[in-house]
Amino acid sequence: ENVSLINLATCASTNYWNFCSGNLNSTPTGTNIGNPSNNLNTPAGLGLGVDGTNYYAFITNHFTQELIRLDFSNSYLNNPTSTNLGTFSGVIPKYVEQIQLINESGLWYGFLVGGDGIEVASKIVRLNFGSTLSATPTATDLGNIGSLAFPHDISFFKDNSNIWHAFISNFSGSASRPGDNTITRLDFNSGIQNVPAGT
Repeated sequence: ENVSLINLATCASTNYWNFCSGNLNSTPTGTNIGNPSNNLNTPAGLGLGVDGTNYYAFITNHFTQELIRLDFSNSYLNNPTSTNLGTFSGVIPKYVEQIQLINESGLWYGFLVGGDGIEVASKIVRLNFGSTLSATPTATDLGNIGSLAFPHDISFFKDNSNIWHAFISNFSGSASRPGDNTITRLDFNSGIQNVPAGT
């Protein structure tokens, strides 16, 4: 319901409003859904997407290079069905990490990062699902853009010009897996479906 608020407080330094039964100050509850269909094998990244009334989670398997789709039907509270979408003929790199899903003009895309930069080249991969997340996507290897060095996380946003950008964090490194502790920015100046510029 719409409500009208009138602030009658004086000398207040902070305000907190809550009209919902659940909020971020509450202790969450969790349910272990296990390993649906035994498809998870060193899971590393998780991307969530709501397509119409269908709820999905996509999980990357770090060592086996696989993408797993969990279909929760009409609620994340349901037990999901699990589908192993595979490695897309090796386009997904070994040591794959995070994935993020984006809907642009009714079309779904996924972007994932991985590759340790030593044994396997670091890169970004774009997935094109078309109009629904239930489809098996096509995978495009965009390569190493912006000096990726064992990329771990990717986060997308649009600027005021309606242009997509992403930040990718590169692993800080260790003796066995040297990285360079940097952040790479991607600028999709010609649209999310095209190759971005990297810095």
